[in-house]
Amino acid sequence: QEQRNAGRRRKTLEWHETALGFLHQYLVKERHLTFLSQLTESEIRGWLTFLHTTSSVTGTPRRASTIATYGRSARAFCHWGVRNGYLDRLPITRGILPRAGKKRIQVIEPDVFERLLLACRPERAIGVVGDRTAARNRAILWIFRDTGMRASELCGLRLSDINREQRTLRVEGTGRERWLPLSSNGWYQVLSYLERHRPAKVFVEGEDVEEGFLFLSETYEPLSINALTLLFDRLRKRAGMSEQPINPSQLRDTFAICYLRAGGEQDTLRELLGLRGKTALARYEQLST
Repeated sequence: QEQRNAGRRRKTLEWHETALGFLHQYLVKERHLTFLSQLTESEIRGWLTFLHTTSSVTGTPRRASTIATYGRSARAFCHWGVRNGYLDRLPITRGILPRAGKKRIQVIEPDVFERLLLACRPERAIGVVGDRTAARNRAILWIFRDTGMRASELCGLRLSDINREQRTLRVEGTGRERWLPLSSNGWYQVLSYLERHRPAKVFVEGEDVEEGFLFLSETYEPLSINALTLLFDRLRKRAGMSEQPINPSQLRDTFAICYLRAGGEQDTLRELLGLRGKTALARYEQLST
């Protein structure tokens, strides 16, 4: 449990580093500011506008929800600055952060999913490296498609979270753990990656081998959310869908819609997705009919 908590803290830190990195880059390169005391409400507003009018690292416009999340990270940092005397007052006031609009639910159709699977092998990748990367990418796509888990939950999967007898994966979300079943295709891809392509001797010093992360990057580091975002960007480009947004959230929505269309119960779906409220379920139900 301590290792899992450490993993969650590491992912939270990665997100704050990303958000504050964007703020630092804007202040230095666009505004030529070097001192924290120069951070004002006007500068924060300019940064938020800059995020809205420029593209992300994947070349796509940033969503209002993403910008709002960056802003909350910056606000937490500014609170720290005020408490420690680096700022005279908080430069992020109420109403300055953008409101996240209602997310549009988009279902990934079977033919699109097949195109993504065919794009799992990197261009010009041959031999063992190409086989390993393709197997990992296919397993990731099938897990998202079969379980509807969140990107952070997939990145947090460990070898000990696999139940071979039940063909399920354990996710420790808020509240309690969930065991999510895989389809026959999904289980085959996960097992193929695990037994034939995942490096068997990659581990962190002092860590139990069974507690190693399931998915690794090309440099054998635990797969991060940022790396996952870039992976999906590469997949959609190789699949010839550069203008079409493809991300884990859409596969989560696709799982939910297909589950309800197949006759699944809302309460069971809420447990599988780890949801607390019923707002998302109502939207899924409306679309499924």
